[in-house]
Amino acid sequence: MIRAFQKRKGLHRVGTTSIQKARSNCQRAVNKMIRERDAGLTCISCAEIRVLHAGHFCSVGAAPNLRFCPTNINGQCNDCNSYKGGMTWEYGRELDRRCGAGTSDYLKSIAGKSEPFTENELNLLADAARRGWRVYEAVYSEIRPSHSLQKQPRAA
Repeated sequence: MIRAFQKRKGLHRVGTTSIQKARSNCQRAVNKMIRERDAGLTCISCAEIRVLHAGHFCSVGAAPNLRFCPTNINGQCNDCNSYKGGMTWEYGRELDRRCGAGTSDYLKSIAGKSEPFTENELNLLADAARRGWRVYEAVYSEIRPSHSLQKQPRAA
């Protein structure tokens, strides 16, 4: 007899190690914070008013060290994020406008560096994300000072 609610194994299995759980927990908290931060703004890629997701300029697969970088994550509609390849040229242009000229080039330059997050760092970031944008930005700057941009305050 086959159980109706048997746990799946393989690709659909949720991470079982503590670091995998911390990474997943942190990603959920950061994505929620980004959606709240960018509520009311247009999609960073297509400039249309839509329901926003947390879209990465440098993808998580290509730049895992920028996965939680606040400058790298912005409100992006589902179409641009999932179906149009991220529209990276438009994303980069708007990122430079919002955060200062050269921001997209700087993110690309630090994308290839390997700086894995520890479980403690992930837990700190998740907690900071739940407390709000300003707290998260301060905590992230302490954890990864090499990722900070010497820029003006974020344009709303």
